[in-house]
Amino acid sequence: MKVLYKILKEQKNVSMFKTTDLVKRILLIFLFLICFSSTLQAAFYWDFPKVIAGTSANEVKSEIKAVDADGKILVFYLVERGRNASIDLLPTEDLVTFGDPIVAVKGIELKKGFSPNFDVIYVNDTLYLVWNSIDGIIMVSASSDIGLTWEEPEILVEHDNFCFDPRLFYENGTLYLFYHIESEGTRIDFFYVESKDLAKTWSVPSQIARGFSGSFFPSLSMHRDKLYVVWQSRPLVETQLPIFNVYMSTSENSGLTWSQPILMTDNEFGESTLPITTFEGGSLYLIFEGERNGITGIYYREYDLAGNPLSEEIKVNGQISNARAPERLIPEDELIIFYLDSRDGIERLYYSIRKDGGFEEFGPLGMKGKDIFGFFPHLEDEGVYLLLQQRDSIALIGPDKSVPDVKVIAPKNNYIGTRGIVMKWQGLEDSSGLEGFIYSFNKEESDEPELINLSPFSKSVNLTEGEEGSYFFHLRARDLAGNYSKTITIPFTVDLTPPPAPVITPLELDEEGYYADNAPTFNWTAQAPDIAGFNYALSIRQKPLEDPRLRTGKNRAAYKEVKGGDYYFRVAAVDRAGNIGETASVVIKLKPLPPPVRIKLAPPWILSREAFKISPILNISLYLVLGGLLFVTFYIATDVMFKLISKGEGVQMAGKPEETGIRKKRFGLRLKFSIMIVALILLVTVGISSILSYVSIGTQRRALANQMMDKAMLSAENMTNVAREGILNNDELLLLSLIAKTMENEDIKYSIILDVDNRVIAHSDINERGNVISDDITTMSLESDEIIVSPDFVPDQLQKLYVLASPVIFAEKRIGTVQLGYSSDSIFETINEARRTNIFSALYVSAVMIIVGIIGAFIMATITIKPIKILAQGAKVIGEGKLDYKIHIKTRDEIGILSDEFNRMTGRLLEYQQKMQEKAKLDEQMEIAQKIQQDLIPQAGIDNDDISLDGFYKAAAGVGGDYYDFVQIGDGRYGVIMSDVAGKGVPASLMMIMIRTVFKSLIQSGLTEPAKIVTLMNDTLASDISSDRFATTLFGVFNKKNKLFRYTNAGYGPILVYKNDKKKCFLVNPPQGSVPVGVMPGVDYEEEKPITLLEGDSLFLFTDGIHEARNEKEEEYGMKRLSDIIPGIAERESREMANFIVDDVLKFAGTAEQYDDMTLTVMKVK
Repeated sequence: MKVLYKILKEQKNVSMFKTTDLVKRILLIFLFLICFSSTLQAAFYWDFPKVIAGTSANEVKSEIKAVDADGKILVFYLVERGRNASIDLLPTEDLVTFGDPIVAVKGIELKKGFSPNFDVIYVNDTLYLVWNSIDGIIMVSASSDIGLTWEEPEILVEHDNFCFDPRLFYENGTLYLFYHIESEGTRIDFFYVESKDLAKTWSVPSQIARGFSGSFFPSLSMHRDKLYVVWQSRPLVETQLPIFNVYMSTSENSGLTWSQPILMTDNEFGESTLPITTFEGGSLYLIFEGERNGITGIYYREYDLAGNPLSEEIKVNGQISNARAPERLIPEDELIIFYLDSRDGIERLYYSIRKDGGFEEFGPLGMKGKDIFGFFPHLEDEGVYLLLQQRDSIALIGPDKSVPDVKVIAPKNNYIGTRGIVMKWQGLEDSSGLEGFIYSFNKEESDEPELINLSPFSKSVNLTEGEEGSYFFHLRARDLAGNYSKTITIPFTVDLTPPPAPVITPLELDEEGYYADNAPTFNWTAQAPDIAGFNYALSIRQKPLEDPRLRTGKNRAAYKEVKGGDYYFRVAAVDRAGNIGETASVVIKLKPLPPPVRIKLAPPWILSREAFKISPILNISLYLVLGGLLFVTFYIATDVMFKLISKGEGVQMAGKPEETGIRKKRFGLRLKFSIMIVALILLVTVGISSILSYVSIGTQRRALANQMMDKAMLSAENMTNVAREGILNNDELLLLSLIAKTMENEDIKYSIILDVDNRVIAHSDINERGNVISDDITTMSLESDEIIVSPDFVPDQLQKLYVLASPVIFAEKRIGTVQLGYSSDSIFETINEARRTNIFSALYVSAVMIIVGIIGAFIMATITIKPIKILAQGAKVIGEGKLDYKIHIKTRDEIGILSDEFNRMTGRLLEYQQKMQEKAKLDEQMEIAQKIQQDLIPQAGIDNDDISLDGFYKAAAGVGGDYYDFVQIGDGRYGVIMSDVAGKGVPASLMMIMIRTVFKSLIQSGLTEPAKIVTLMNDTLASDISSDRFATTLFGVFNKKNKLFRYTNAGYGPILVYKNDKKKCFLVNPPQGSVPVGVMPGVDYEEEKPITLLEGDSLFLFTDGIHEARNEKEEEYGMKRLSDIIPGIAERESREMANFIVDDVLKFAGTAEQYDDMTLTVMKVK
């Protein structure tokens, strides 16, 4: 009320305010107090959060710490830099401006799942910083120059188990370090060390919480020279649901001994964690995070200094939501508890203030849309500051100390007239909320208004003044925190004198007093120096101009195609202050306009049901647009049809030779792109214009129709009211005057006044007076007390004429009827004019869009086609065989990707061509090696009176490792060797050559004993080749005289012997443990049991490529199949038998790949 009284008192001294203004302001203040009563009760007014640290490259992690070091505030935080981290600090003296970050500790190793914890404290001009490393070691570093430089880190605590989460406390001259450690298995406990000489020496680790199954988060405080430690622990005895509770221990001798743990919370169904304490008088207050009924909240409880509860738990947060991580501050003996809460689906910061035995909650705080992961409250003399840890940055919230400046929208000029001026400004956004705006308008150049006279939602005020002179407008804002913005001052000149009336130049009229045409031009002069412009009008009524709007700044006005009739041209001057002077007028008579020329050419489409007038040029333009669209459509359709008909182009037609020539270009891409884009622009422009025109005209028609009917109803009501008086008084002159006055409205075609018997009392057609009217609407009006409209009014189905019949009623009795014939011609003319305007606008827009489209299409087509031409030229060059040619296209689109694929394809083709050339050379060399190897085996068999001996060889891959040979040793003796080298290809063939060379040397030396030859071959080969190369070998000698085949087997497979007397094949299996040649030297080979071969008997030696050959079904040829076919060919010579066997094997294998060398030797005794 005192504020209202002060406002009332001030209003008496301000002449510009009226009584209504005063009432409005009082009501405004009451409304403002009601709307903002809840806001005024806020405990603190906070500024907007601002980011002080954090970038996308280096991500801010871990909790935040802040210390006050001799008036300088240091903000510590952890920054990830790749695989390492550093602890940085930001210095500030006012928590407004911050210095550059300083790296306190760097090179802290990181890994997935590990982030170091740290703590910092300022004691006796020294900063102490502790943290835990990735190895679980507590490190310490100190700075004696307020964080500018730091000592080399030292190991403070090192243990066999992992140590983490260090916490520093300083009480009574002693520095305490608490830390957590994995003590037994997965159990975690906390220990502490202390230093009484400021970190020079430290005590041995001590443990306070003993006998628990895990203890966490200790908090140390001192009260009345007694140390208190609170923490959370689980009982050692495991229960079904082990619960955390808060415990406390005290020490009266600076930590030498501690009391037994005291249970502070005893909750069997919910945990109590993260305790902190505060003291007040002889009481201890415990603040902790508690889980009750599945919901985590912040709780507060009072205890005596011995730990005995003095009150029940009080819930601090006021919502049924999960709150966590409590912190507290005590500014001016007022307890504030801060905590995080996710009630809105995002982690935000809230706070509660102790009040009347309970707590009042406020918030949330934080940046919109960003989770808060941690926070640190800090108390300064000027208020509370909050450091917020977000996902990748640190933000600061402090007390609100300012209001943004009001941004006034500059007026067009600085003159104010009789109508005043409306000053406007933009809305303000203030973190505390605006209390309102304060303005004054007076002759004081410097003024600081203090009393709020506008609501916080105001964005304008109307300034008026009754006395001319120089004035000043002052404006500023005040927020709920009591801060004022800077005062904005704008000077004005109040001018209340209107300009004189203009002098209109006389018009040139003909003898009959008419103007020469229907496009009159008016000129006038004005003498006042401050005239800003003129307002003028041409109408059939004489009325002063009162609207100060400026229609022209010239002394001239021109009209076109004005209808015939008598008109008043009126003009008035308007000065720069908005004052309008006296109206000057002149009468002018115009002849009727000639009838409009009817156009035979109809428009190409009708946008509505009504016909409309249109010029020939517009019609022709519309036809051209439609013709262009039809041409583009026809072109596209024919091009599509041509492609469908000739879709077989490039495919060889039946009965015609394939054409390989390059097709000729029919239509270029540039032309196609241009036509397509122009066509799309035409379709879109014309389509949108047509739709918008249809919708807008329909909307306008409905609005005009409704407006027309409202006017008609109003005219009928007014006419009814006046006619009532005339009928009652039998005043015929009044009724005739009413008819004449009504007919001044050009939309009213006729008007009638009937008596109670429907006889015409007054009519716009004097000849109708006295007639009785009995049409339908007149009959209907007899039974209605309201105005009847015929036909029924539907805005979307507008009729040419509507008849309105209104009963004239007095004392609840009908004494007459009023009828009006209301025409809608003016609406149709307005709609037709709007349609013409829309069509001209559409054509103009279409023309501009076509021109822009053609230019844009040409540029776009050129840009698009240029890389295609480069691609086509490159393809042509590549097609000529230049595979090293590269196509260079820099665009990052499909064509650029296609060029890259072309380049990769040509690279692969070039690489393939080089490989094919290399393969051709290799094939040529392989062919030579194959021919050489073929020459090393016997080219012809032995066929004499004693035996028939021959063989066959085919390598699996060019050259192979199989070898056979036979030689005649003296009279009647023949040596045969068969060898199969392990492996295939060139390495096997090289060893095969070595075997042949050694064998030939031994035979030529005169040795004939099979065992001796095989032993020497093994010793020679084993010493010259590696142990992974070996060959199965069989060498034998047949003596015609004694009919015996003596042989030595070195790992060789089975032998087939055909006995002529039994007409059957027998299999001779190799001995067990036979070692192939080349495996190791020093093996003494022995002869096997000789085989007797009589006349007609045959001996078959072969490698596994014969009997292990496979067909497409992976079926093996097999030893049985081989044994079965030999009796049928035993009468043939050795060559014929060999060829037959090989043909049968190849026929069995079919198209299957040959995996092994095929070698066969046949010896038949004659």
